[in-house]
Amino acid sequence: MNEIVSSQALLFINSIEIGIILGMVFDIIRVTRKIVKIPDVLVQIEDLLYWIICGLVGFYILYITNYAEIRPFVFVGMVLGAIFYFATFSIVFM
Repeated sequence: MNEIVSSQALLFINSIEIGIILGMVFDIIRVTRKIVKIPDVLVQIEDLLYWIICGLVGFYILYITNYAEIRPFVFVGMVLGAIFYFATFSIVFM
Protein backbone atom coordinates (compact mmCIF):
# COMPACT_ATOMS: atom_id res chain seq x y z
CA MET A 1 0.00 0.00 0.00
CA ASN A 2 1.15 3.48 -0.73
CA GLU A 3 2.82 5.15 2.28
CA ILE A 4 0.68 8.29 2.00
CA VAL A 5 -2.55 6.30 1.86
CA SER A 6 -1.57 4.17 4.85
CA SER A 7 -0.61 7.23 6.90
CA GLN A 8 -3.94 8.89 6.06
CA ALA A 9 -5.81 5.70 7.01
CA LEU A 10 -3.95 5.62 10.32
CA LEU A 11 -4.83 9.28 10.86
CA PHE A 12 -8.51 8.46 10.27
CA ILE A 13 -8.41 5.58 12.77
CA ASN A 14 -6.66 7.82 15.30
CA SER A 15 -9.32 10.48 14.82
CA ILE A 16 -12.03 7.90 15.56
CA GLU A 17 -10.17 7.00 18.76
CA ILE A 18 -9.94 10.67 19.71
CA GLY A 19 -13.69 11.02 19.14
CA ILE A 20 -14.31 8.13 21.53
CA ILE A 21 -12.01 9.67 24.14
CA LEU A 22 -13.70 13.07 23.84
CA GLY A 23 -17.07 11.34 24.27
CA MET A 24 -15.80 9.67 27.43
CA VAL A 25 -14.58 13.00 28.80
CA PHE A 26 -17.99 14.54 28.08
CA ASP A 27 -19.69 11.68 29.96
CA ILE A 28 -17.41 12.28 32.93
CA ILE A 29 -18.49 15.91 32.89
CA ARG A 30 -22.15 14.83 32.69
CA VAL A 31 -21.79 12.42 35.62
CA THR A 32 -20.09 15.14 37.66
CA ARG A 33 -22.98 17.48 36.91
CA LYS A 34 -25.48 14.91 38.18
CA ILE A 35 -23.53 14.33 41.39
CA VAL A 36 -22.67 17.96 42.15
CA LYS A 37 -25.29 20.59 41.45
CA ILE A 38 -23.61 23.61 39.89
CA PRO A 39 -25.08 26.91 38.66
CA ASP A 40 -26.09 27.26 35.02
CA VAL A 41 -23.38 29.84 34.39
CA LEU A 42 -20.69 27.34 35.35
CA VAL A 43 -22.30 24.69 33.14
CA GLN A 44 -22.04 27.06 30.19
CA ILE A 45 -18.41 27.85 31.03
CA GLU A 46 -17.64 24.12 31.29
CA ASP A 47 -19.24 23.51 27.90
CA LEU A 48 -17.30 26.36 26.34
CA LEU A 49 -14.03 25.06 27.77
CA TYR A 50 -14.86 21.53 26.62
CA TRP A 51 -15.43 22.65 23.03
CA ILE A 52 -12.31 24.82 23.04
CA ILE A 53 -10.30 21.83 24.23
CA CYS A 54 -11.91 19.63 21.56
CA GLY A 55 -10.91 22.15 18.89
CA LEU A 56 -7.37 22.36 20.22
CA VAL A 57 -7.06 18.57 20.33
CA GLY A 58 -8.29 18.34 16.74
CA PHE A 59 -5.84 20.97 15.58
CA TYR A 60 -3.01 19.36 17.56
CA ILE A 61 -3.67 16.02 15.86
CA LEU A 62 -3.59 17.71 12.48
CA TYR A 63 -0.44 19.61 13.38
CA ILE A 64 1.49 16.59 14.62
CA THR A 65 0.39 14.05 12.03
CA ASN A 66 -0.42 16.07 8.95
CA TYR A 67 1.55 19.33 9.24
CA ALA A 68 -1.68 21.19 10.03
CA GLU A 69 -3.24 20.46 6.64
CA ILE A 70 -6.96 20.50 7.19
CA ARG A 71 -8.43 17.18 6.16
CA PRO A 72 -12.20 16.88 6.50
CA PHE A 73 -12.01 13.15 7.15
CA VAL A 74 -10.24 13.84 10.46
CA PHE A 75 -13.26 15.74 11.74
CA VAL A 76 -15.60 13.15 10.25
CA GLY A 77 -13.63 10.45 12.09
CA MET A 78 -13.87 12.35 15.38
CA VAL A 79 -17.63 12.76 14.94
CA LEU A 80 -18.03 9.09 13.99
CA GLY A 81 -16.03 8.04 17.03
CA ALA A 82 -18.18 10.17 19.31
CA ILE A 83 -21.39 8.86 17.71
CA PHE A 84 -20.15 5.28 18.11
CA TYR A 85 -19.31 5.91 21.75
CA PHE A 86 -22.63 7.59 22.57
CA ALA A 87 -24.57 4.83 20.79
CA THR A 88 -22.78 1.99 22.61
CA PHE A 89 -20.61 2.54 25.67
CA SER A 90 -22.17 5.76 26.92
CA ILE A 91 -25.40 3.95 27.74
CA VAL A 92 -23.52 1.57 30.03
CA PHE A 93 -21.29 4.29 31.47
CA MET A 94 -24.12 6.61 32.39
